[in-house]
Amino acid sequence: MRTQRTKRMRAVERLLLMMASTCISLPAFAICMATPIEDEMKAAKTVFVATITESKLVGAASDLKNEHGYRIDHAFVVRERLKGDPASVRRVFTTGLYNDPASDTVVRVAEQTYLAPGDNVLVVSEGDDAVQVSLCGPSKKRESVNLELVRTLLSTK
Repeated sequence: MRTQRTKRMRAVERLLLMMASTCISLPAFAICMATPIEDEMKAAKTVFVATITESKLVGAASDLKNEHGYRIDHAFVVRERLKGDPASVRRVFTTGLYNDPASDTVVRVAEQTYLAPGDNVLVVSEGDDAVQVSLCGPSKKRESVNLELVRTLLSTK
C-alpha cells in the first residue's frame, strides 16, 4: 500500500513539474515570413551577385553594450549584374546583437546573418543605396538562393 501511494505522489509531482515548466517565460524572437521570390524580383530595381571584400564595424568596439544592436558595413565587388545598375547600391550591411563576454547571458537572433570577406551575396534593392543582407529580407547569402531561378524570373520580364 505504501509503495502505491509513493508512486501516485511521484506521478503527481511529475505532473506538477511538467505544468510548471510550461509557465516559464522565455525570450521570444520573431521569425520572418517568407516572401515569394517572384514578388521580390518584381519589386526590385537592382539585382546582382556580389563578393564581400571587406567588413567593418560601424562605430568603436569600445562603445558596444551587452544585448544592444550593432551594424557592420561590407565593401563588395560586383560579380554578376542581373537587373538594373549595381552602382546604385553603395553599401551592403548586416546587423546583430552584441554579447558581452563578461555577461552570463547570451542572446542569439535566428534571423542574423554573418558575412566575411569572400562570401557571395545576392543583393536585391528596391532603389535604396544601402541594402541589408539578412534571412528575412530579399538580399541573402548566395548559398541560400536558387540563382538559376532568379535568372529565369528576371529573363521572363
